Amino acid sequence: MVPAQGGRVSPLVKAFVLAHIALIFHWSLPMPSRRIADREIPPTTENVLKYPIEFALYANDYARGASPTGYYLQCTGLWQYWDMFAPNPASLDYWYDARVTYADGSTRVVPYPRMKTMTIPQKFVSERYRKFIERTNSDAVDNWKWPNFAQRMAMLATIDPTNLPTRVELRRHYRQLKGPFDPEPMQYERFTFYVHIVVEVDLRRALGS
Repeated sequence: MVPAQGGRVSPLVKAFVLAHIALIFHWSLPMPSRRIADREIPPTTENVLKYPIEFALYANDYARGASPTGYYLQCTGLWQYWDMFAPNPASLDYWYDARVTYADGSTRVVPYPRMKTMTIPQKFVSERYRKFIERTNSDAVDNWKWPNFAQRMAMLATIDPTNLPTRVELRRHYRQLKGPFDPEPMQYERFTFYVHIVVEVDLRRALGS
């Protein structure tokens, strides 16, 4: 919106900014302790008076799950969780690539964008690639995303339209970090967690050919 005459900012802009700040604050409050969240400590009057902040956080966590706050911040990519910082920051270092087989039988390893190999300016605009990997890593929860992920890797692997990818193997490279004062393991373990047979018609449609 264009500022009003005299350099004043439109009230609508001010209202949007204030609402935006309030929503981010609401979403960014830490989650309740596991005992509260799992209802091991029931919400009796005595317990609520004893743990008022924890139960307030539980109410906040419950309210934001499928609320307009959640839809807005997830669609704009502005959500965040406190598990990035505490109490136990992630100790698993992992990255992905794909082993792609082509129609002529040849193979090629196609890397997925990795923060470690990027310059600082590239990292600044590509952080969501890493975040996507976080949200694709659970074998039990995220496996429904893998076919589309593999199809996307097939698109990235396409070089010659007469020799299209026919098979994509998504591979996870990982190592467990022990702690801040322990030596890092040098070698990554590798695991093929999903094999995708490429549908040529869908791939050509996605490529616009």
